[in-house]
Amino acid sequence: MENQVENPNLEQSNKPSQQINSLISWRSLHIYNTLTRKKEEFKSIVQWKVNMYSCWPTVYSDAHIWNLRSYIFPDILKRVLSKIGYTITHIINITDVWHLTDDASDWADKMELSAQKKWETVWDISRRYTENFMDDLKSLNILAPTKFTKATDYIDAQIEMVHWLEKKGYVYRIEDWIYFDTSKFKAYADFAKIDIGNLREWERVDFWEKRNKTDFALWKMSPKDWTKRQMEWDSPWWVGFPGWHIECSAMIWKELWPQIDIHTGWTDHIPVHHTNEIAQATCFHGSTPVNYWLHWEFLVLDKNKRIWKSEWNSITLNTLVEKGFDPIAYRFLVLTAHYKSFLTFSEESLSQAQISLQRLKKDIKKIYNSTEELKIEENNISLSQEAQNYVQLIMNWLLDDLNTPMALAALREMLSDAELTKNEKILITGFFDEIFGLELLNFSSLEKQNKPIPIDILKKAEERWAYKMNKNFAKADELRIEIEKLGYSISDYKDHYDICPIDLI
Repeated sequence: MENQVENPNLEQSNKPSQQINSLISWRSLHIYNTLTRKKEEFKSIVQWKVNMYSCWPTVYSDAHIWNLRSYIFPDILKRVLSKIGYTITHIINITDVWHLTDDASDWADKMELSAQKKWETVWDISRRYTENFMDDLKSLNILAPTKFTKATDYIDAQIEMVHWLEKKGYVYRIEDWIYFDTSKFKAYADFAKIDIGNLREWERVDFWEKRNKTDFALWKMSPKDWTKRQMEWDSPWWVGFPGWHIECSAMIWKELWPQIDIHTGWTDHIPVHHTNEIAQATCFHGSTPVNYWLHWEFLVLDKNKRIWKSEWNSITLNTLVEKGFDPIAYRFLVLTAHYKSFLTFSEESLSQAQISLQRLKKDIKKIYNSTEELKIEENNISLSQEAQNYVQLIMNWLLDDLNTPMALAALREMLSDAELTKNEKILITGFFDEIFGLELLNFSSLEKQNKPIPIDILKKAEERWAYKMNKNFAKADELRIEIEKLGYSISDYKDHYDICPIDLI
């Protein structure tokens, strides 16, 4: 169903960009809602306004690329909603205090451990990795939210929520813990479709006294015989620190309440973190806290192995940059897979994505350079019907659950269509790149491509090609790896190959 109320946020004019707006401004986004387990039309609580909250990093170390995939798609979502006329209030949380993520967590405070290793305070660690995180967002062309909220700035709100839940009879105390009693919230298992009866009993003896398997910590008191933590606060129960789940509910309450449209996060947030958020927030406020829950799928390595910060295979954006990759190439790689699909990552897949992106930009540059004048914004011209069809096609894919792979394919098709004028192609590319965020009209990186490839690299490439033609694939692969380590990438075709410096791909 199309929105029936005129959008006051869109200006009307005959300029080509406004013609594109007129083609899409009445369209609706259809998105998969974890709450209902189906794709449905997005309808905001207030017409043409969106309140949106995103769970983002714990800043005891740099974000790895699995995290960063999950930050790119809320950015695409915002850009799409903005293009069809919504104004967006977006809150992103920064978890700058360590907490037990669940009862099976080890007792180590990773913020404190990171500080000890570097002979710094936890506040220094938090500040450093928050700044690094902001740099990553800029490198990936991720738009800044309306506000970043730090968990430590909302400790009073978290304490207040726990206190009120206690007064309403939803919590109980076991020694040094304040727990939420999930048996008091009858719909607890609904969101994640949890079979509570078959959940594994907790292995830690400390937690056998919990009333229910699914009960979760709201506050942890610091035992008197513990070494004092750098991050702990006074509370009505005892000095201590909050559980994980309460921070998001507190920040939503203070910044976006009474109710929000969209809450985003990773798929592994569904069974615990977001289930617990729903339970505590609903009991606190007496109503459903979020209308649309959106979750992104994992980035995986070979053999479907997920990437975690604690594993040897943790890879940061800076790691990729040091290897000669453009951060925007990683953004492009992410957009080539649907956000609800697993994306297999390797240096080879990223290299191919970087090559594809640069070739796309080369094609666009040829079109751009051959236009007589790109002043179409100032001319009252009409887009051809063929051009309008492409606008509708690309936007249809984006509005269909953010299908970026198909939208990019439609953009490529548009660029190769001889029926469109060159000005139309550049206009449409620029318009949709405001959603993709791939800098498709920024050709500065292409200017370096006249850099000659060293003779020794060319000889290795020729030697590798000869091995491949003779079906000695093991030796050919060995030379490919050697060439890539020297900073060059090879793309094979039926009867030839291309070689290019990785930092120019």
